[in-house]
Amino acid sequence: MHKPLPNHKHFWAGALLALLAIICYSSIFFALNESAHTLYPFVGELYLISIVFLLIMTLIILITSRAQTHREQDLRETEQQYRDLIQHAADPIIILDHTGIILSANSAVEKMSGYRPEELINRHFLKVNILVGNSIRVAAKEFIHILQQKTRPPFELSILNKNGNLWISEANARRTKDVSGKTIVHVTLRDITARKKVEETLRQERNNAQNYLNIAGVIILTLNKNGLVTLINKKGCELLGYEEKEIVGQDWFKKFLSADEEQEVRIIFNRMLSGQDKLPPYLEYSVVTKNGTKRLLSWHNTLIRDENNNIVGTLGSGQDITDQQSIENQLHLQSTALEAAANAIVITNKAGKIVWANHALTEISGYQLDEVLGKNLNIFKSGLHNERFYENLWQTILAGKIWHGEIINRRKDDRLYTEEMTITPVRNRVGDIQHFIAIKHDVTERKSLQQGLEQANIKLEANGRKLERTLQEMAVKNKELQEAQNQLIQNEKLAAIGVLSSGIAHEIKNPLAIISLSIEEFEGLSEKLDDQSKAYIKMIKSAATRANNVIIELLRFARVSDLKVESINLYDLIEGTFILINNSTKFKGITLEHKYTDKNIHVPGDRILLEQVLFNLLINATDSTERGGTITVTTYLQKPFSSFSEHEEIIIEVSDNGSGIAPEVLPRIFEPFFTTKDQGKGTGLGLSTVYTLLKRHHGTINVTSTLGVGTTFTITLPLVTKTTN
Repeated sequence: MHKPLPNHKHFWAGALLALLAIICYSSIFFALNESAHTLYPFVGELYLISIVFLLIMTLIILITSRAQTHREQDLRETEQQYRDLIQHAADPIIILDHTGIILSANSAVEKMSGYRPEELINRHFLKVNILVGNSIRVAAKEFIHILQQKTRPPFELSILNKNGNLWISEANARRTKDVSGKTIVHVTLRDITARKKVEETLRQERNNAQNYLNIAGVIILTLNKNGLVTLINKKGCELLGYEEKEIVGQDWFKKFLSADEEQEVRIIFNRMLSGQDKLPPYLEYSVVTKNGTKRLLSWHNTLIRDENNNIVGTLGSGQDITDQQSIENQLHLQSTALEAAANAIVITNKAGKIVWANHALTEISGYQLDEVLGKNLNIFKSGLHNERFYENLWQTILAGKIWHGEIINRRKDDRLYTEEMTITPVRNRVGDIQHFIAIKHDVTERKSLQQGLEQANIKLEANGRKLERTLQEMAVKNKELQEAQNQLIQNEKLAAIGVLSSGIAHEIKNPLAIISLSIEEFEGLSEKLDDQSKAYIKMIKSAATRANNVIIELLRFARVSDLKVESINLYDLIEGTFILINNSTKFKGITLEHKYTDKNIHVPGDRILLEQVLFNLLINATDSTERGGTITVTTYLQKPFSSFSEHEEIIIEVSDNGSGIAPEVLPRIFEPFFTTKDQGKGTGLGLSTVYTLLKRHHGTINVTSTLGVGTTFTITLPLVTKTTN
């Protein structure tokens, strides 16, 4: 894993041996050369001492080198053992250099990450793509800290392994140095996925337990042996007006009880803890809230014991009965008032059995209360009402509604009496009907007086009804006459305009034809004309074309030929009209939509005239819709509003999201020659023609419009063929 440092002592041992060889050679030289002894008499001793010194140094170096070799061998063995220990460790271990590059990883890393160790080595730990979520930021931050602080507390990382499994691990990182002195970081990962799941389960259980306490409709309170609060739920905090931290640890009796009740309740508490007295079934006393008000609570208590069965405190559930006591007093007052009421009041269960009644019922019915309790209300039945009457009554009250009316009942002595009765359903807290309250008022005498007055008024009412019917019939006839007159005027107006239009069109068409031929002659001479003359000819031609279009519209409006009635597929008719209008809408970038309930709806009529109706409406919608708008045609069948016809009607709606029509203009849009377009851009005959053609098909057309929102034309056509005039 790490390279050992080079051994320099081997070099010095070699150098000393070389020097020793030189000295030995020199000694031999001096020993053989007598002149050397003459010149240097002390050289022999010096060589001898040097030889001995060098031998000793050589021996020391050799011994030291051997020891160093053993130490290096031991170091290599220790390092190999360390490597084996890391490699076979149960927890994944990764070693990083100071830049975050993975130097080595043990086999346990593959189990957690899915990557073999050789796939990770020489890669940056943040670029392996196994850290997910916030773990990338945490790992980067901790790596920087470990390079600065050597050790760090354990931290959690979420690891998504190569197979897509998520692991939660606890990372321990430590900075150290290798044998060469380089900084490295050891990272040990421990799988805590199971532990985290257990912790999450425990947390959820604690939350659930706390939620159970918090949603309880009563106060949950635990006290230790000293009377200090150790637990209180949300309901208790709300009632007392304090936060939980202001209550827990406080002396319950001293802080939350009034002075006149503190001592008495504390004595009972101490006796309970000592085991002297039995636990009372419930205990009532008042608590003082944060704002100083008193609330009366009813407590149910139990003792808390430790594992040795020693009493260590109490657990109590308290219910606020302050309002309940007031309600009980109010109910007593109301019950007294009901008993004294002059009207009979009867309370039944959902099946109609009497569960309570006041004494006024005895006076009305002749039955004693003990004779009617537990009996059904049908004991008063007279037999004069049919079953439908009672079915309607029960359907009303079982639906949760109040029933009010008069009913003839039979007394105990068989005499009949009329009572005015109101029955009101009573629901429980969850909204289910549990009881009915019936208030009965005897109106027999009043009914007798009313009968005399009613008989006296019968003739007057009969005459009044005859007069009213006559007036209504006259009003209906007058309305029909007015509608017929309006229709006649409109038809005569359209017919007169049609005749006039036809005459004008024919009178203008011939001169217009001459003008058109003349323009063509002039166009043939265009090479001889100057630019101004060409402009005049172009202007005359444009005016002639517009006049010709007006004549075509006039002739179309005035046409009175018979309808060529056939069965037309409405879907094909609309889609065909879309093709005709497609160029105009496509040029303006307008979307055409067709919404239908059935492709096989057939309408009787003249295909060409109905196509003209749709075409005119689509042209108007295109003109009023801005670029990027939408025009929608919707078709469906519906029952007619008139109850005299059993046949369905065909509805065609042409809608746009354009500029809309002003309210003051809307009533006039079907009048001939009326237009809101700029001069030269419309004849004012389009919608008049639509109106006329639909009348000839026994159809109608209505319009609704909102400025800035859009316009919808609604066409109604009969589904069956009618006689056409």
